[in-house]
Amino acid sequence: MKWMILFAVLMTSLASLAWSLDEKASGGEANTGQVEQNREEGSDRLHAGFGMWKLSDFKEHEKVLDSKIGPDHSARETLGNYGNHKIRFIHRVGTGAPEFHTYFVDLWIVESGRGTLVLGGTLVDPKPLTGTEAGMRGDMTGTSIEGGERHNVSPGDVIHIPPKTPHQILVTKGEQITYLRIAIPSE
Repeated sequence: MKWMILFAVLMTSLASLAWSLDEKASGGEANTGQVEQNREEGSDRLHAGFGMWKLSDFKEHEKVLDSKIGPDHSARETLGNYGNHKIRFIHRVGTGAPEFHTYFVDLWIVESGRGTLVLGGTLVDPKPLTGTEAGMRGDMTGTSIEGGERHNVSPGDVIHIPPKTPHQILVTKGEQITYLRIAIPSE
């Protein structure tokens, strides 16, 4: 069941991104930056849980988030919280703290910029994740990751980070990275 949910979320996200790129290339109308709501034909009923974001929305919203960068070198916004998964838009202008999630998968879709993903290895000085980023029990952060594999990431990359896997995004000074993060429970 969990893999079916993951596959459905991934396919929906990729289809929306491809559709948005196709519409942009064909001169389609730009959205106002708001989540579009789908209505059944001839009805005022909204499809429960439906959300749609266009690439043009992200480009404009990235500029807004750029003005809200916090001490952790990032700004973020929750685009949708759907009970069993959450979609966030994250903009980073510097290296983020390492993370470890015991009970959920991170799925990232890189929208712009570039960085280096450190994956695996050992979380150094682990402690519970707190504040607005605290999620489910078992979320941890640390000062760095010892060891791990390094992967260059850039626009269009889709990244699946399994649970219980330390990970961190490194951003070179003067660079940035913006991505969608979909947190999906693994149980």
